[in-house]
Amino acid sequence: FNNFLKYLKINKKNSILILGNFPKISEKWLKSKIKNKILHQNLPYGEMSKLYSKINRINFKKNQIVVITLPTPKQEIIANYISSKNINCKIICLGGSLNMLSGHEMPAPEIMNKFYLEWLWRLRYDTSRRILRLIISFFYFIVSFFSGKTKYLY
Repeated sequence: FNNFLKYLKINKKNSILILGNFPKISEKWLKSKIKNKILHQNLPYGEMSKLYSKINRINFKKNQIVVITLPTPKQEIIANYISSKNINCKIICLGGSLNMLSGHEMPAPEIMNKFYLEWLWRLRYDTSRRILRLIISFFYFIVSFFSGKTKYLY
């Protein structure tokens, strides 16, 4: 993240578009770190069709830095979608990093990270949505694993 901030300090002409969750405390923290113009667009929860519809209405600027604060894997899917239509903007997927750095959200304890259990720590908030997302992701993983489409397991 420090490299990202250094890049922004060097390239002050680039505007930053935050897509997704961006509370005021995170905005204030980011503005204290950089001088770039910061724009924000909330994205709807739910189906990908709603996200695509919202993104299609956004006017991306040349050399704009687009920061996506959605959870994985939606942020990567949206990043690919935006890059396929807007080759002139730079896209960074940060997930909840800005919220953690600004103090809006607590990072998982180091012991949870060490044993790859951050997902368990995150279940404390928005439990039903997160459990449903885990079940659906697990289902897609199993289907892709047994269909031979998953190649990154070894």
